[in-house]
Amino acid sequence: ASRYFKGYLEAWSTSFISITGEMGVALGFFLPAAFTLPIPPDTFLVAGHLGGLPFWTITLWASLGSILGGSLGFFLVRTLATKPKIRRWLDQKMSNSKGFIERYGLLALGLGAMTPLPYSIMCWACGAMGTRWIPFLLVSLLRIPRIGVYLWIIEQTMTQIG
Repeated sequence: ASRYFKGYLEAWSTSFISITGEMGVALGFFLPAAFTLPIPPDTFLVAGHLGGLPFWTITLWASLGSILGGSLGFFLVRTLATKPKIRRWLDQKMSNSKGFIERYGLLALGLGAMTPLPYSIMCWACGAMGTRWIPFLLVSLLRIPRIGVYLWIIEQTMTQIG
């Protein structure tokens, strides 16, 4: 997409960053992490890069948005899971994710934090299962190197394309 639509991507990114700044990058990671939206958050890494933000600024704000969003999803589901009707619905919808967490523990969250596996779903499953927040938060910090590596790959790719 960046090869064929680079002009459009640059124009959109420049406009997006000029309007929202770093908070736009943070929000682009916060919303999908908190609410499991079908928006690929890495799109906002591209926007930050093409919009002229420095590498570490993008990494910081994307990481902050992602970890805060994942924590919000964690606490929302933890709170909602106390209601019997919602608990039954969550049990049906999240049986695979909860099984993954039951089997692998926080390693499953770590995989969600570091790979393209849905981090938000792992956050929800941890919240539904009553995982303690401090271990959850510590594992969620793996989002920082994941975001840094993905941003580096995006920057290298965009440089190669020219």
